[in-house]
Amino acid sequence: MVSSRERVLRAVHHGEPDRVPLDAWLSYQFYVKLCRYLGVEDLERIYKLLGVDVRYTGVSPPSSFLKNAKVDPRIHYGVGIPVGEDSLKDEWGIVRKLNVTKTRSRVVYHPLQHLDVDEYEVPDPHAEGRYDAVEQAVKRYGDEYFIFASFGCDFLFSQSWYLRGFRELLTDMYRRPWCVDKLYDKMMKYYVGAVKELLDRGVDCIFIADDLAGQQDLMISPRLLDRYYWPRFKILADIVKRRGAFLAFHSDGNISRIVPKLIEMGVDIVNPIQPECMDPVKVKETYGDKITLHGTISIQRTLPHGTPDDVRREVIERIRTCGRGGGLILGPSNQVLEDTPVENFLAIYETAKKYPLSEGR
Repeated sequence: MVSSRERVLRAVHHGEPDRVPLDAWLSYQFYVKLCRYLGVEDLERIYKLLGVDVRYTGVSPPSSFLKNAKVDPRIHYGVGIPVGEDSLKDEWGIVRKLNVTKTRSRVVYHPLQHLDVDEYEVPDPHAEGRYDAVEQAVKRYGDEYFIFASFGCDFLFSQSWYLRGFRELLTDMYRRPWCVDKLYDKMMKYYVGAVKELLDRGVDCIFIADDLAGQQDLMISPRLLDRYYWPRFKILADIVKRRGAFLAFHSDGNISRIVPKLIEMGVDIVNPIQPECMDPVKVKETYGDKITLHGTISIQRTLPHGTPDDVRREVIERIRTCGRGGGLILGPSNQVLEDTPVENFLAIYETAKKYPLSEGR
């Protein structure tokens, strides 16, 4: 019998597995709703019921930080020091606060908005306790499942505007490039240290998350990416490739213009391929022999507003057009939100497990 890990490896190597590999991203609110519906209280149990073939782990805050920290899964990255009502400060000094509906968070304090970059120190990637959860995940899941590992924070662009402020960062890129270089070089010390620690512990794939685009196009010009971003991205990518691991990249929105650059950098898996922003079929036809598509099922349209039959049709269409010959890990195109009917969500997995890839021919 094919293991989940073997299934994903075959797909990422562009061989055809026994069925399309599956993933599931859930918002905390939908997770609670799904637990009630299924009568379970454990994410691992949900993954097994759905047939999810991957598992996630990543860098944690150090033991010294966790002593005074609080966990709130509704807040982005969800671990920090309480600094007011519904607000947490993470170890980078970034403060996030829940919105009025108590469902999502936003950055309300940028620690570098008024602080000199020279005075700022990034977290220590080698601090005690950072990789305890990674070691446990590899030990528990490594033989059976494909393991993605993240930095415990976003990558350069997103993380730096959380630190500096969005408008301030973009202004710096034009008017004070030396400040951006100084900040990015400091941040890279964290990322390089973390990626080496993660690879030392035997994860399958480094998962880099960095939202570079909106619904229609990039939020930052390709020229600025060439100047600040890709040379540093390549440093990490080369480390991953030298170690024989896989590299995944996540960005919401329409990143069509940078897919060739991601391939050039050595990225193996691109997530989430939002169908409202990018045509998965076109991406597959153009780059399908070079990258694996990860996600692709609409969380904006089909899952919240369609019927189970609509979801089934989208799943079958995606398998037929994008799953043939491997190169597809199927799942929602981001976190499933609370307004999604559970029946629609479950239809992804019921359909995908029954629909043979051979019928895509």
